[in-house]
Amino acid sequence: MRSHGLRPDLTAVPLDGGEPSQVVLATRAGEHNRLVVAFTVCAARLLVRRQAGLSG
Repeated sequence: MRSHGLRPDLTAVPLDGGEPSQVVLATRAGEHNRLVVAFTVCAARLLVRRQAGLSG
């Protein structure tokens, strides 16, 4: 399933029917790996959209 706004090489898979849970993403301070940085940015945008009640 492709979510709007994600990079074409990332995929979001909704977990329907499960209880809400907390997820933690931990990285090194000053992370320079572009893939880790890109994942962090995408995850943060998706989280903000979900909290605002917008679809993926």
